[in-house]
Amino acid sequence: MCNGYYNQPEIFQDALQDNYFKTGDLGYLDEAGYLYFAGRKKELIITGGINVYPQDIEECVKKLPEVKECAAFAYPDNRLGEVVALAIVPKPDTQLSKRKIQIQCAKNLADYQQPHMIVFLDQLPKNSLGKLEKYNLPEYVTKHGVFK
Repeated sequence: MCNGYYNQPEIFQDALQDNYFKTGDLGYLDEAGYLYFAGRKKELIITGGINVYPQDIEECVKKLPEVKECAAFAYPDNRLGEVVALAIVPKPDTQLSKRKIQIQCAKNLADYQQPHMIVFLDQLPKNSLGKLEKYNLPEYVTKHGVFK
């Protein structure tokens, strides 16, 4: 396996269970026994007690030709605990409205998967390697986004 996380022994210990390393990956098996990746446990959105996988929402919205990139994430809510929020970076020189996204989601997603908040951004927060910092999205959109 490995000796641990560099300078983070507590986090590494939390990831162990009966000497097994818990990756935090979520998945499922289909009828034929194929394993599918469904997302990361810490990215799971729990809205009103229902689990929502951000990847399902992102795949749906990315089918729109005007979407350059997008990320679904949990946003705090007083009534439901969390709601589905969606950050979208449109492709340059395209027109993309909140209504078009809502129609796409309504046609292809369950009621509990519908984004409650949609924000348009010039870019998504990424680390120095270009990887999306999804954990940073709620704070980032509050600071840089315009909820519509």
